[in-house]
Amino acid sequence: MLLNPDRYWWLMPTSMILAFFWQFWPLGQTIRQFGPDAIVMVMLYWALRKPQHVSSGWALVIGLIIDTSEGCPLGVHALAMVVIVYIIQLMNERIRMFAIWQQSMVVGALYLIYLFICDTALLLDTHNNSKSVMMLTALSTGIGWPVCYLFLQWLEQGTQRGPIRS
Repeated sequence: MLLNPDRYWWLMPTSMILAFFWQFWPLGQTIRQFGPDAIVMVMLYWALRKPQHVSSGWALVIGLIIDTSEGCPLGVHALAMVVIVYIIQLMNERIRMFAIWQQSMVVGALYLIYLFICDTALLLDTHNNSKSVMMLTALSTGIGWPVCYLFLQWLEQGTQRGPIRS
């Protein structure tokens, strides 16, 4: 039994706000470098599940908020977010048919594209990230995808309880 989709209109913005809290929670630098990117995972989840509600325009807005939060030049994360959401929208039906472990590999590859765009745009800035750290962050984002996907899907569909039998 699927619940009324209009009943949970608040779930998408709330999950994005919680992803921002997760992403910008003050943790150690080593933990932050190897942790998954919650904002990208939540954005990709909603772009897969509700492509009619999440467009490149929303990706641009979320990317600009990330830019202002991190103190990057405006448009760096916005461009990267728009590109990966566009790729997700192009391959939406194909990716939704994949098993969750295959989706993890796609999300990891998309996050590598995201990091490549961000690092290329920040090449002249003082941004100094090692390529091995980029790979580990993409790996942790890919590994974290099933947890993010299953949790948001559980919230979106609600808990389905069967009848009590005695």
